[in-house]
Amino acid sequence: MVTNDSRSSKPCLADAKNAIQKSQWSTARHICQEILSRQPEQKEAIELLAIIYQNSGEYNKAIDLYNSALQYSDGDSDILNNLGTLYEVTGDNGRAISCYRLAAENDRLNASARYNLGRMHRKSGHLAVAIDNLAAARKLAPDNGSILLELGISLRAHGRNNEALGYLLRARELEPGNAIIHNALGNTFQSLGELKHAVDCYRDAIRLQPDFSDVYNNMGTACLAMGDVPAAQVNYRQALKIRPDWQGAASNLLLSENYLSDDPASIFIQHKHWGQSLETTPARSDATVSCEICRKIRIGYVSPDFRAHSVACFIQSLFQHHDKSAFDVFCFSDVASPDNLTHELRASVTGWENIYGLPNDDVIRLILDRKIDILVDLAGHTAHNRLGVFAVQAAPVQVTYLGYPNTTGLSTIQYRLTDTWADPPGDSDLYHTEKLIRIPGGFLCYLPTPGYPDCAELPADRNHFITYGSFNVLAKISDSCIATWSAVLNQNVDAVLILKSAGLQDRSAREHILRRFDDHGVVPDRISLADRTADFRSHMLYYNRIDISLDTFPYNGTATTCESLWMGVPVITLAGNRHAGRVGNSILNQTGLGNLVAASREHYVALAGKLAENVDQLRTLRQTLRTRVAASPLGDGARLARSMEKTFSGMCGAADPASSDN
Repeated sequence: MVTNDSRSSKPCLADAKNAIQKSQWSTARHICQEILSRQPEQKEAIELLAIIYQNSGEYNKAIDLYNSALQYSDGDSDILNNLGTLYEVTGDNGRAISCYRLAAENDRLNASARYNLGRMHRKSGHLAVAIDNLAAARKLAPDNGSILLELGISLRAHGRNNEALGYLLRARELEPGNAIIHNALGNTFQSLGELKHAVDCYRDAIRLQPDFSDVYNNMGTACLAMGDVPAAQVNYRQALKIRPDWQGAASNLLLSENYLSDDPASIFIQHKHWGQSLETTPARSDATVSCEICRKIRIGYVSPDFRAHSVACFIQSLFQHHDKSAFDVFCFSDVASPDNLTHELRASVTGWENIYGLPNDDVIRLILDRKIDILVDLAGHTAHNRLGVFAVQAAPVQVTYLGYPNTTGLSTIQYRLTDTWADPPGDSDLYHTEKLIRIPGGFLCYLPTPGYPDCAELPADRNHFITYGSFNVLAKISDSCIATWSAVLNQNVDAVLILKSAGLQDRSAREHILRRFDDHGVVPDRISLADRTADFRSHMLYYNRIDISLDTFPYNGTATTCESLWMGVPVITLAGNRHAGRVGNSILNQTGLGNLVAASREHYVALAGKLAENVDQLRTLRQTLRTRVAASPLGDGARLARSMEKTFSGMCGAADPASSDN
């Protein structure tokens, strides 16, 4: 029923709307308040006033008004959607999601509510739910660029890159001037290994929006994947020039230094400066309680790599062998798309917290709620790290281990776990903000992934020439590496080299690597290039094509070295002057192969030539290396767990945490 009052309010409402369109906010507010003084239940005036407050940044007043309007609207979908947006702006994501969900349920044709619901679920890590809602939104609005963009981003995060590509290409057709779409397309091409296409998309995004810091960071990562470390650093520095406080780009720049520099002092200074800039936030007073030895020690591991990742193949055995009668083990998992290995890891620990999409403050609260005594960082400055959590002393004792080959630069992390092969006492101690704790017998334990193929016969027996190989990322193949490998090939004119890396899927990356060898007199016919394979087993079968693996430097391989040994292929490594260049030294000494560790580049070339001449030794190693690794300290998870637990107990005051030498 239309009352006289409601009829009389229509001209005033029209005036208010007209004032809003002209950005005459004060006038519009006055008109709406006048209407509501006469008709407190006038829903449209309440909504308009909420919009006015929302526009002026008075979010709490706007929230109160929208909630008031809902009393007279019987669950109006648009009001719920707007209310969800306000809750999202004010950081109340739980209520935002509830509003978007109710809006979508109350009006199944509300594409905006479905879009917002999907977007929020993507940010919180519920990718399957996000994709379902975004797909529903696309059906309602098939040519909405924002919906297509968000659906593409969500599908990529879920690992469905080819599907993502289709939606993003359509979004670009609809909105060619949208830099965000070009950036998302670049990320998807990068995930697919199409690095040149990725770089082209990033350049288009920069042309449209020159101050888009994310694009420079992503361009840097693409350059790194192509093996062009200097270009990657240029882009990371540009990202930081635009956003000086961006910790993600700063970590990427620090990581890239490990691929280039042979100067540990310089790298240390850069890490320390980064740490000092982050530690301007005061340490949390509620995280300084001493460990209680009268109960189980609570260890918390933080990582984005609890999945099919190289970190997981070194941490899984430790988790399986932890003494659960003395230690409660918790994982804080920052994994976007959990896989089978994620579920296996989860089953082997006391508690599991999914922190994907959570702000650092929420992660800190979780750590405090679980009363973690020792918090262990497994990422360092690698992608998606949580060093910001460690910077504010989220636990009484903090440790970094495994995932990064250098100091974090944080004084709030008291310890770094290593061994004497990777970090000999002396200079190594000077170049870390953490105290180095050296684990007896080696700081690693390798657990091979199930499904490894058998070791085949020695390729040299059927080929009648030696095949060298390296399966590391292109960024690790430094100029000095190329020069040394070229010398190895030039001393044995019949030998060939197989390089296998995901980055070699890109044609320009392949051409670049071949040119670098050609500069040292090695013709392309002697270099065989391979990129990513369909699955893990197919990848491992490639080791059956090579006789000897050549390690990279100054940044060694880790998982690749272990995989090679497990497949019966010996590895030549060069012992450098810092952890990144001495991991190979640690692995080979753990397995009794210290004779394959070179002290210089000339020694490296000589060792590669000497081993190639001894086919009988290669044949014996082919048959025995897998058994040797399994029986060595590298294959002994119980050994590592006991050593780590003794160290952790010492950190909590039960003993001196300093460990004996290897």
